[in-house]
Amino acid sequence: MPQIDESNPVLYKYRSLDINTLEMLRSGKVWFSHRRQLNDPFDCTPNIDMYMDDQSTEKMFQMSGRQLPDDATIEQMRADLIEHLNQTLDKSGVFCVTSTNNNELMWAHYADNHYGLAIGYQPDSELFHDKSLIRYLPCKVGYDGPGTISGKNILSRMERQEPKGDIDDATDAMFFSKNPIWNYENEYRFISPLSYGLKSLKASVCSVIYGMRFDGTKRELVKKFLPEGAVEYSVVMGDKELQVVPIIR
Repeated sequence: MPQIDESNPVLYKYRSLDINTLEMLRSGKVWFSHRRQLNDPFDCTPNIDMYMDDQSTEKMFQMSGRQLPDDATIEQMRADLIEHLNQTLDKSGVFCVTSTNNNELMWAHYADNHYGLAIGYQPDSELFHDKSLIRYLPCKVGYDGPGTISGKNILSRMERQEPKGDIDDATDAMFFSKNPIWNYENEYRFISPLSYGLKSLKASVCSVIYGMRFDGTKRELVKKFLPEGAVEYSVVMGDKELQVVPIIR
């Protein structure tokens, strides 16, 4: 699960032009989606393998701080741990972006058939240098199918007392694993553990790209909402692919 490269950090969000898009440009806040709001029903629905020997299950249950009646069975402990993981997923949010700005399918599917735009985001530089902020750094989605959360791996990590903020295989399975059919998206994700909804993003708007069919009379409206220094581009047809060119004013 590679993280974004600091040497080429700009990521893009394809959007139709509406009041929510303008507010994203103005405020810098974005919507971190609950997993049920995503367009792929398999997204953020990992397989959960919580089958370990009884001693390991009981140890993980105790280390997790979970509580059940004293006479709870091992199966009840396993079921509670699985429910806890699903509750974590249901409290979390994701903000989906991509590393490509000239993808024909993305422009068609997410930017209103080229009538929309793409917002360029540059992650805050501190994310690349402060290990305590690593959980805020966008990571690339893998396309090998739904991931698997292994109870054995979680227990091993807990026993090693590894920092909770690090991106581990369980986090990968939860948020960064999709089916191969989606690989054209070249997706990266910011995640918000245990909280979804409208939130500030640890990234700044650095550019906006107008689709081929974008209404040119609305560019001045968009420009009013752009932060200072943000660069404007347009999409044009090249010989074999879309090209992104700067707007010369």
